Amino acid sequence: MRARWIRGPASAGAGSGPTGCASMPATIWGGAIGYWGSLQQHLLTGKHVEDNWRTRLMGGTYYKVINEEHRRASVGLSTMLWRFEHDLSAYTLGQGGYYSPQRYFSLALPVSYRQRTPDWSWELGGSLSWSTSKTDDGLRYPLQGLIPETLPDRDAVEEGGSSSGFGYTLNAVVEHRLTEHWRVGGRVDIQQADDYAPSHFMFYLRYTFKPWQGDLDLPPRPLTPYADFD
Repeated sequence: MRARWIRGPASAGAGSGPTGCASMPATIWGGAIGYWGSLQQHLLTGKHVEDNWRTRLMGGTYYKVINEEHRRASVGLSTMLWRFEHDLSAYTLGQGGYYSPQRYFSLALPVSYRQRTPDWSWELGGSLSWSTSKTDDGLRYPLQGLIPETLPDRDAVEEGGSSSGFGYTLNAVVEHRLTEHWRVGGRVDIQQADDYAPSHFMFYLRYTFKPWQGDLDLPPRPLTPYADFD
């Protein structure tokens, strides 16, 4: 188990990534069965955006159906509990434009398969999940000092609500060694739920200063967006 604090420069735009975060991830494994958990505290800030504290408690267990040096497959059970201080999901001045319910809980059944050869490494995965979330009422313009008093809806309140339902995720990542210094890779993930459906695609080119002809990472490790640092 470890704890760490990360700081970085604030973004100049709305909805920046966290400028500081503390996390305590832990993983316990042995043989075919393993357990993992993570407790995280983040502060998300930005220019003309209200500060927002995010707390995340996550954990789960997995069973390795295949556990070979260059080939692995697993099934598992995971759960997540999130809490944001404010709902800043809107796009008006002062909001962040990111998913931020006051309470969020989910259960998921993930499966994954990963394999590598001398010059290739890849992973395929997916999950079925059930989640529930709740948001509180909040001001349409949370930073009142930036809003002219003559604006008709200056004090308007956005009504909160709750929802629950089933969802799924699909993801794939692959990396290929071009030379002893260069690798190329890509990642795609599709997430679908009733009120949250982000999907991402990434392509990257990686250079290592020291030549490397050994085993590639299993699974591949694509670049991590700053806002996703744990």
